[in-house]
Amino acid sequence: MEIYCDEPNVESGFEVLKNLAIHPNVTKARFSNHLDGPDQGLYFQIRYKNDDGEVWKLDMWLLAHDHPGPCARDLVEPLKNALDDAKRKTILTFKEEAIKNGIKIPSIQIYEAVMDHNIQNFNELMRWHEKQPQGLTTWKPKSP
Repeated sequence: MEIYCDEPNVESGFEVLKNLAIHPNVTKARFSNHLDGPDQGLYFQIRYKNDDGEVWKLDMWLLAHDHPGPCARDLVEPLKNALDDAKRKTILTFKEEAIKNGIKIPSIQIYEAVMDHNIQNFNELMRWHEKQPQGLTTWKPKSP
């Protein structure tokens, strides 16, 4: 989740985090200040355990309106235009496989692997991922 504001500040972020953290299903919360780094924002994370016991990780970035990017907001339309049911299913399968195996791989790299490199199996994804640079990316899907 990206939240845009005039000037990201720790106090505002913790106000939101406080309101989330009091929910009985929230089991963990954390904060990192990245204002002076390449992300140029404040990062908050909560862990939410649903009624079935499944734990969800929710990421929240507090960013300035004029944040130079890359930003998730810039991916919404290109992804909507490029995704089809088969690609969506492959992406979700890869994400589930990564979670099941305790492997951390950025979602955006999974999207890129499937959408631009037509990677179809998890082992191939892992080989491709090992060769990719880490950190911020400006990748967007190619037009369909």
